[in-house]
Amino acid sequence: FCVVDAGPSRVDSAGLMTSTPGHEAEVSLLGSILLNNEALGRCADVIDAASLLDPRHRLIWAAMCRLDAKGQAIDAVTVGSELEASGDGAEVRAGGFGYLLDLSMASATSVNVEAHAVVVADGSKRRSLHAAAEGIARHAADTSQTVGEALTAADGLLAALLDAPGRGEVVETQRESSLAMMARLRDVSEGKSPPKIPFGVNLSTLTNSTAGGADPACELIAIAARSGVGKTALGDQLADEIGRLGLGVVLYFSVEVSGAKLEGRRLSRRTGISMQRVAEWHTLNAGEVDRVFHSASVTQSQTGGVVTFFKAGLDTAYIGRKVRQWCRRGKVAAVFVDYWQAIKSTDGERYNNRNDELGAIAAALKAVQIESGVAMYVLAQLNRGPANRPGGRPVETDIRESDWLAFWASVIVLVHRPAYTQHELKQDDGTEDAELIVCKNREGPVGPVEVLHRPDTGRFWMQAD
Repeated sequence: FCVVDAGPSRVDSAGLMTSTPGHEAEVSLLGSILLNNEALGRCADVIDAASLLDPRHRLIWAAMCRLDAKGQAIDAVTVGSELEASGDGAEVRAGGFGYLLDLSMASATSVNVEAHAVVVADGSKRRSLHAAAEGIARHAADTSQTVGEALTAADGLLAALLDAPGRGEVVETQRESSLAMMARLRDVSEGKSPPKIPFGVNLSTLTNSTAGGADPACELIAIAARSGVGKTALGDQLADEIGRLGLGVVLYFSVEVSGAKLEGRRLSRRTGISMQRVAEWHTLNAGEVDRVFHSASVTQSQTGGVVTFFKAGLDTAYIGRKVRQWCRRGKVAAVFVDYWQAIKSTDGERYNNRNDELGAIAAALKAVQIESGVAMYVLAQLNRGPANRPGGRPVETDIRESDWLAFWASVIVLVHRPAYTQHELKQDDGTEDAELIVCKNREGPVGPVEVLHRPDTGRFWMQAD
């Protein structure tokens, strides 16, 4: 049982010094992060350094965030070293040389860290409200001002609290929007950044038909297919190709396939060796082994690439935390969610029916996309409608269980492989004709895009590519 320096305190009715609940919450919060580094991401969605009252805690929080941004461990030793390197060590040591160690033992569990973060955030808001109230009182007592001027000043102080932009909120005048757009166009023309996130070098026609791909600032792309037709194959191919463009890391959330399994599929696509033979390693000849090792070595030497989150029972809160965490660490090019109907809503929420729940999930994913400013690709399953239709061509309303994803998406791409059910359409060389049907496109035409597909490697590509 550890007693941490109380820091900010108050005097109770008996004249004894006691720490405030807000300070106790800060101590417990920082201790939880030292105990479990994952707790930082859960807190960073609620507070920032300015929310903390104790100046030492602000410095410690900032050091923790810098370590998290570098992907380093957060404990009493690493935080202390980071503080010394930044020149803030002496100020924290003023609370005692063992203050960080005391903090690390101040919490037995990180389970309640989000509740403690809310206490800290509420305390920060109340301090801001108290400061605004003092300012209003000063204006009310200032006889050099007219009553109208005092009311205007008071309104400004309250507006600063009430109208502060929330997470993911951007408020722009038309002039500001025009300047931002022109700055972006200049960056594109000078080669500093791409106008959009392309669909990859093998799918240039699809990129062109969708006005350049996905706009990171405001676009959610839905990719849908029947089970087994290739939505995961296409999604993973896009993730892999975007990851190799050097635009930042790609985050891939999966409830079905692990990162190692996905990497095996990528090796198959890149080398042209079937997924079955890559899995059956002993059947490869010397030349094929060399190709696999060369492809793997290229992947291992690149920076960025794809980061896979493989977790049973993925929920939207987990996805949001991870996306924001990696955005704090650096540039994130795109996010893939595989797949929509398998994602859970945030823990604790209840819905009247499945349609309402899927609507909330789609809205939550869109909110994460807007907050983080990254292109988001959401994979989804289709129902059995195409199987009962001549030719088996899918349409937008075939998206299984709910139409909410279609509502939120800027672009919808349906995967159609006639040879999946009509085996006589397969080519002798193992390829087959397929279509990527753009059935919704807010900035361009809709219609089918003809592609070739190799089922044994999972690769899609344009004939022109």
